Amino acid sequence: MARREPHRAVRLRRAIQNRGLPTRSRQCHVVSTLLLPSVVFVIVASLVTLGAADAWDQSATNALEDRFATLPTPVSAETVLVVGLAVGILVGGAIGMALLVARRGRYALFWAATASGVLLLDPLLKEVFRRPSVSGEGYSFPSGTAMLSMAALAAGLVLVRPGWLRAIVLATGGLLVIAVGLSLVYVQWHYPSDVLAGWCAAIVWVALVWSAIGAERRDDRPHPRAGPGLDE
Repeated sequence: MARREPHRAVRLRRAIQNRGLPTRSRQCHVVSTLLLPSVVFVIVASLVTLGAADAWDQSATNALEDRFATLPTPVSAETVLVVGLAVGILVGGAIGMALLVARRGRYALFWAATASGVLLLDPLLKEVFRRPSVSGEGYSFPSGTAMLSMAALAAGLVLVRPGWLRAIVLATGGLLVIAVGLSLVYVQWHYPSDVLAGWCAAIVWVALVWSAIGAERRDDRPHPRAGPGLDE
């Protein structure tokens, strides 16, 4: 009588057959996710360091101000920025608590590491590049607010299963991230290149944290049945 394989071994063998080697797949996915934002960040940072981004920043800022001036806006850019930040903080805290209550410790750790890492990276990167802010007080490159908003969106996308819920998160979160980024420029808190670099740095950071904390067990198990909730 043939010896039956343990249930765990069967699941792992099927996962490998259906999805390829987990470690190699995870590494390729992380590299592809890191490549484009890393290249963009390096290019923007180089232009900022050389002073070559000033003309583009001024042109983009003027175009944004002209566009806002011709559009009837029921609320100011300052209101959009403040409300966006407040909503982001509340939603971020709620998601973290929900993950803890659901006993998804790995995902809760990933969520916390994403936010806390951005808060640590922001002053460090500003100190490295030392780009004077628009007001002349402190440094502005990259934008910490843009980093935090994009990090929250990217982290939410990787936690949610593919499907209609991820599409909703992408649409609503993407609009909020863009609105916050444009408002940062319009109220002259940051240059456009500060915001762009902040977005890129956030994507890189989230990809690194996910590969280190969140993705290992997920890739080592069979793909869960599609559904609207969090990834198993």
